This record gives sequence, structure tokens and C-alpha cells, in this order.
Amino acid sequence: MKCKKENIRISQSLIQTHLPLKKMAELYIEAKQHGWHDEAVNALESYLNNLAPGSAWI
Repeated sequence: MKCKKENIRISQSLIQTHLPLKKMAELYIEAKQHGWHDEAVNALESYLNNLAPGSAWI
């Protein structure tokens, strides 16, 4: 998927490489609050759920 604002391709590996967990959680909250595309929110949610299965991120 591509982020229109930054014009970069977003992937789970890019996210894992560049953001620590705290930043990832903050980014997820921002995505939910600002109505990002479902694909971006779902990618973040999937990553967070893989780190902490059973946690409620939604």
C-alpha cells in the first residue's frame, strides 16, 4: 500500500524496521483518530496483534 501524504510504500517490514513499539502504538492511535485508509490501519493493527496476541487494539 502507498501513503499518499508521504508518497512512500508502507509495508510491515518497513514499519518493523523503523518504529519501536511505543511509536507504533502512537502511530496506530493517530491512524484511527485521523481516519486513515483501512489498509494502513489494518497493517498497523496486524503488527501490534502479532506482538501481543489477544490484546484489544481496536
